[in-house]
Amino acid sequence: MESEIKKRFLTATLSVILFAIIYSCIFYTPDFGFFWSVLFASIFAGPIYYFIGIPISLLIDIGMKNIEIKSKKVKYLLSFEMYSIAGILAGVTFFIISTQSFLIKETIISSTIGIIASNIYFHLSLLLSKVKLNQYKMYT
Repeated sequence: MESEIKKRFLTATLSVILFAIIYSCIFYTPDFGFFWSVLFASIFAGPIYYFIGIPISLLIDIGMKNIEIKSKKVKYLLSFEMYSIAGILAGVTFFIISTQSFLIKETIISSTIGIIASNIYFHLSLLLSKVKLNQYKMYT
């Protein structure tokens, strides 16, 4: 169980970094600078990944364990869809809370950002599930 929690926090940390870099590349403004853009995106994305993403991913994974699916492709696609829906809900919720408005264009953009963020986490968790954390000594 402890290894599972470490893996989720490691996944979230790597997701924050990767998401912040991708976000900064897409929404780059020369006046702000790339480093500051990555830092700013990390400050906003970090709490969302840690406090919303990890619990939601835990719920999705528990749900997926309770569903018997033989095909790995179908299981992957179902997980991909569930993470995407969670990303849409998180993106739209964050947008509505932070702006106190519901504009269609911005809602679509925040949904897309949520889908990207959630699937970064999903795919990094798949990648890290192939790596044994105990194999490498981490700083603890």
